[in-house]
Amino acid sequence: MAEARLRQKEEENAELKRKFEGYHVRWLQHEIRLSSLKETIDEQMISLQVAQECVEKRSREMLSLYDRQESSESHVKMSKETSARLAHSSRHYAGIARGTCTEFRQQSQALVESREPWQPSTQGGNSIDDLEKLKSNFCMWKKDYKARLRKAMAAELDLEGRHRSIRWI
Repeated sequence: MAEARLRQKEEENAELKRKFEGYHVRWLQHEIRLSSLKETIDEQMISLQVAQECVEKRSREMLSLYDRQESSESHVKMSKETSARLAHSSRHYAGIARGTCTEFRQQSQALVESREPWQPSTQGGNSIDDLEKLKSNFCMWKKDYKARLRKAMAAELDLEGRHRSIRWI
């Protein structure tokens, strides 16, 4: 009887050990996925920062172009109407670029503040549910990121088109 009980306990221990190893493997897979997501987010943050720097540079270029055109105004006689239109459009698009930069800073700050490290549920919850939640959060973030990127690209193209048309005035 004692031997049967010992065998039963050994079988239970072996089963628990197999379950533990399975959970350990799943935990490692989750860590790999999480680190991959973190790397992706970091890469996207870097690309957003590069885009922000480009917008700021373009804004500075437009302002310097406006300043040069203003200084050369004394040499080249422009009509008051053309000068006013040029000044208004340059200020308008420089303001748009600054607004886009400001919005990017605010959104990136909000992203950094809201970014909490993923932690498994402590109630012995289902790791699949945790993964689904993480996946849905990432999908929402990705959708929002794509929408903002499309909006920024459209504003950049519009700004670039206006910038080209200003040169020919």
